[in-house]
Amino acid sequence: MLKVKMIPILARIISKIDTDAIITRLKALDVVRDGQTKFEQLTNEQKGILLCEIVGTITPQLGKIGDDIPEFVSVYKGISLDEAKDIDFIEITKEVLSDTGITDFFRAALQQKIG
Repeated sequence: MLKVKMIPILARIISKIDTDAIITRLKALDVVRDGQTKFEQLTNEQKGILLCEIVGTITPQLGKIGDDIPEFVSVYKGISLDEAKDIDFIEITKEVLSDTGITDFFRAALQQKIG
């Protein structure tokens, strides 16, 4: 669930991440039309490749958002900042990626950057 108090943290994270490579790839896949992304037209293989490319683009940039991640996890899980720092990164990543409120927020932000 996307909580109102998450929005400033997510906006800060998005502003720090360079998404140019992701946008270029989306345009190359021709899934961006009329300001909308058409992810449903991608095959499962294309979605998997795109996800790997997104992870590959974002992973080297984690240092830019390092302080924002525990704060986001704290708010997302409703736990203290210290507890959030001890959460398994892979598990929380899987959980967040399966949260449609969060993924829809990121998708909308990406669409806005695409223009």
